[in-house]
Amino acid sequence: MSTAIHCDEAIFKMKEAAEMKITDLDAFYDSAKVEDRMNLYFELEASFLRYLADGYCDLAAHVAYLAAYYIEKKLHAVSGKEMASYYLNRAIQLCPANEYLQLLAEIKDV
Repeated sequence: MSTAIHCDEAIFKMKEAAEMKITDLDAFYDSAKVEDRMNLYFELEASFLRYLADGYCDLAAHVAYLAAYYIEKKLHAVSGKEMASYYLNRAIQLCPANEYLQLLAEIKDV
């Protein structure tokens, strides 16, 4: 099931964040306006910080993973590799899932 992404709130609802997949980020990026593409990054950042502060470590790790992917694979920011590595290292500290480790290895190989 795909989660529709809407950049109309500062923080993703927990259920939306938990169900969000990389394919959702891809679909959003491909159809969004430039300002909405950037707003998504900030919504991911704010959601990560909120869930981390509230003690939802697995959810914070998942959102950090999504942020890392989005920064590196979609936004192609100048400092994207460093930012994506930061988010992935945080995700791995919180919940060392294989998909987080794989993306970190992929980013380091680039």
